[in-house]
Amino acid sequence: MKSLFVKVSGAVLLLAIAFAARPALAAANVLDFLVLGQGAVTNDCPVGPNIVDCDVILDGQADGTHIGHDDFDLHLHVGTLSARLNNGAGGGGGFCAVVTGFGTFTPPSQATAITFNLVGTVCEESNLGSPAHFNGTYRITGGSARFAGAVGGGNLSSTFTRNPGGVVFLHLHGVINF
Repeated sequence: MKSLFVKVSGAVLLLAIAFAARPALAAANVLDFLVLGQGAVTNDCPVGPNIVDCDVILDGQADGTHIGHDDFDLHLHVGTLSARLNNGAGGGGGFCAVVTGFGTFTPPSQATAITFNLVGTVCEESNLGSPAHFNGTYRITGGSARFAGAVGGGNLSSTFTRNPGGVVFLHLHGVINF
């Protein structure tokens, strides 16, 4: 009876070790990814009810975990199928547009890059042309050099004053695996 108990206990212990080790190994390469940046509006377009097929382009410098000091570039496309919502009470607020886009983090040396896709909304604070906010998610689509084959995702937000030359602030937080 004792040997049966030892065999069953040993088998249960081996199974417990096998299942407990799997999640730890799978998560070992997933790293916290935080990037903060500041820059300028390169191209802007109003997000009002009649504006379609235009691009908001934001770029600047960023610092972050795993990337150091890099340049950032965000392209947010307001397409013909973008939903537009009036975000103010009584019609006094600005508009929101659903946007898609892409972005990159690239060091000044151009040796390493991280590329990602974006989905979210651009919303004006109040009236047409007022400061705007982008809130969305990103999914890493790849990279170069040490980031070749990188994957991950999370949230990206930015605020910016409208029109070319306006100030942009960027905040990205999520995970990366490379």
